[in-house]
Amino acid sequence: MTDQLIATLDRELAKLKAHLGDKYDAKMSGLEEMLRDLQQRGAGGFSPSMTRPQMKSLGEAAIEADQIQDLLAGNTRNAKVTLKGINLKGVSGDVGSPPAPGGTMSPATRMPGIIPGAQRQLRLRELLQTVPIDSNQFAALVEDMVTSGAASQASEGAEKGSTSFDFRLDTLPVRTIAHTVAASDQVLADQPALRSFLDARMSHFLLREEERQILSEGTGADLRGFRHAQGHTAFTPATGDQALDSIRRAKGAIEGADYMPNAVVLNSADWTAIELLKDTYGRYLLGAANFVNEGMTRRVWDLDVIVSNTLPAGKLLVADFMAAATYGLRSDVTVDIGWVNDQFKKNEITIRAEMRSSLIIHTPAAVRFGDLDL
Repeated sequence: MTDQLIATLDRELAKLKAHLGDKYDAKMSGLEEMLRDLQQRGAGGFSPSMTRPQMKSLGEAAIEADQIQDLLAGNTRNAKVTLKGINLKGVSGDVGSPPAPGGTMSPATRMPGIIPGAQRQLRLRELLQTVPIDSNQFAALVEDMVTSGAASQASEGAEKGSTSFDFRLDTLPVRTIAHTVAASDQVLADQPALRSFLDARMSHFLLREEERQILSEGTGADLRGFRHAQGHTAFTPATGDQALDSIRRAKGAIEGADYMPNAVVLNSADWTAIELLKDTYGRYLLGAANFVNEGMTRRVWDLDVIVSNTLPAGKLLVADFMAAATYGLRSDVTVDIGWVNDQFKKNEITIRAEMRSSLIIHTPAAVRFGDLDL
């Protein structure tokens, strides 16, 4: 069978050489050399099984070793086999020294979606009375001063007491809080989850800026927040007081003005220090037990504790928030997309998140802001 195949190849090669003439180059002559090699192998009893060596598996190589044969025959109680010529390091996707897992042969298992960064807890707006507005200004008619003449009538027919009221109109502009991010059409099309991720994160950072401005000093184009001079009544700790004393005194001052304080705002570092306060026996004054007893809610002196890193460390803000201020919402958080400048030519779009609002702190007597002694 092999001789017939070689003869057939020889005849076909001769025909090809005659047909090509001068074009018969070195590449074709290489085929002649291969053919002569086949003829020589055929003469020596060439067979297809001789084209490649028969490789033994690891199991076959081990079982045929003399040491294993002696073990199976009962001539020895243990055996050690060294498999020579077998390269166990030849195939590897690992790199480095020592090798570290690589993705060449085994790609990493990837979690779905995108893991976001820090998500700050925002609760301050929940404490405020919020009303919708439909203008670029927000105004409130505020009772500025009242003198009560309520009293018992001295006698029948006697003149009754008289009460006087003074009012003022507070008017503040509506502010726009916004930010943008640019992205290519391709990446948003190829990564559908990215659009939802950007929408959520853009909205979160917008609300975080809103909270900062609610607590701001009202500089520049910021909302006129609680730290503005007209947004609070100043509080000064008493000599020798600690943090818990200061919070209670601020609450008492507001109650003395006939308001009902409902929350205290503290920096996270200050609230941590308060929760770690101990008595002389090493027992926590608040801590986990207080957290459980208050229904898993942060509370101190019957006040909700709002932890906000927007408020500087070492400060406290106690207020009857519903009575102290009104938050006007022209438009809540909206996320839009569009082209800016020449983005259409670049296959880019801009994602914009914005909101419009205003804040009137019309009753600063219901607010105390000042130092927190620790």
